Amino acid sequence: MELEILTIVIVYFVILLIIGYIAARRIKTYRDYIIAAAQLNMVLLMGTVIATQWGGVTVMGIPGLAYKEAYRAVYYALGAVPRFLVWTLLLAIPIWAAKPWTVTEWFSQRFDKKNGYLIAILNVIGFLGLIAGQLVATTRIFTVMTGVSFETAMLLGVAIVTIYTATAGILGVVYTDLFQFILIFTGVITLTVVAHTSIGLSTLKTNLPPDHWSLLGLDGVAYFITLFILWCADLPYNYVIQRISSAKTKKIVFMAPLFGAMSYILTAYFGAVLGSYAAYTLPGLKATDEAVIRLSIKLLPPIGAGLLCSSLLAVTMSSADTYLNAPTSVIVHDLIRPFKPSLSDKQLLRIAEILTVILAVIASVIGLWLRGIITVLITFLYFTIAAIPPFIASVFWRKASAEGSFWGMLIGGIVGAGLRFANIYGLTPPGYFYGMYLPAWLGIAISTVILVVLSIVKPKTTGTEIKTVSRGNISPQIQHIIKLMPW
Repeated sequence: MELEILTIVIVYFVILLIIGYIAARRIKTYRDYIIAAAQLNMVLLMGTVIATQWGGVTVMGIPGLAYKEAYRAVYYALGAVPRFLVWTLLLAIPIWAAKPWTVTEWFSQRFDKKNGYLIAILNVIGFLGLIAGQLVATTRIFTVMTGVSFETAMLLGVAIVTIYTATAGILGVVYTDLFQFILIFTGVITLTVVAHTSIGLSTLKTNLPPDHWSLLGLDGVAYFITLFILWCADLPYNYVIQRISSAKTKKIVFMAPLFGAMSYILTAYFGAVLGSYAAYTLPGLKATDEAVIRLSIKLLPPIGAGLLCSSLLAVTMSSADTYLNAPTSVIVHDLIRPFKPSLSDKQLLRIAEILTVILAVIASVIGLWLRGIITVLITFLYFTIAAIPPFIASVFWRKASAEGSFWGMLIGGIVGAGLRFANIYGLTPPGYFYGMYLPAWLGIAISTVILVVLSIVKPKTTGTEIKTVSRGNISPQIQHIIKLMPW
């Protein structure tokens, strides 16, 4: 049975590499590697937006939470819904109008270069955690399928993701994302239907303990609010800018995140149900991140389990490739190119490919250190929680100043990430409040206060004009959200 499953997965990887190779042939310049400016239609943009978010956390981490507490998984998934609305209602269209290549370029143009460099550094640090989370998810799948050690499986996953991300660039990532999203959506629905048919929800309600279905009370409210903040913490990441700038039209850039919001309503259901079925069928599971994989092997025939495992690998790698490409773009375009403007396109592409490998290796070390999918991903999001207020203000509040943005991100980020790591190392009391809630709330509160106070005390003196990628000027008024919305 394991050989049949492994064979199907190998075939999947061959298809994946073929898609990446075909996309790579379309890369003519360094710009093609980092941004598909105005090239993506509705289907491609929707596919890559959803596939990127439907990573290891969505299809493995959330069911892993539901294995213990169903509603914690529901709250985790639903926290993404208002986050997508922030993306589509406040950020998408103004940023699309300017079409920056990277998030660094956006912050530099809206505020100043100091802000641009800071958000670039925060992006690179944060992306290491996002990459590591997806690599851990991939590793869990390989471990269950092959029986090899966690460390060996990690090396295998890193090798595969790095190869096609390094060669294919943003276009390869987008096309494989669409393919992978179709695969994972089909796989999750199939497993859910089989579980409903062979076990049934009534069996779960009867046999799982009452506390499995607890709404969690005030703790549930605090958990949902914190998860919404953490979901928003990846909005100032470069992959969001890449997706926004890549949309062909205003309608496409507006609608794609709305589909993302709808997909996470489904995620809340699928995650809670599959995790609960695993809790009933596979009691005593220690590595709960493996719940969906082991459930598929338990309930599906070999070919079905192989396809499901392929779809799980698809979704983890569709996120990993994006998370590798985006920080590489930031480092090359914003931290290397300005100091070495004489570098040719060929040289920049080579540097980008080498950096992809380096980032993957560093992320794998982080994954081997923390090992939990959600633990890894959440921990590094605390570095960019403090960037949420300046990012939203860059569009919505024209009086937001460079000083307020910079010091808000810096101090808020140090406090939030510092408290999170202090809890990991046992320097603060255990539990959700000190380990999750307090770092997020203080990080965003401090950033907001500093942004507002310094913007009032020291009004902005830079960033009066936003330039398009073709160097045309967009007036400050076009940033005003009311004038840019489709209605």
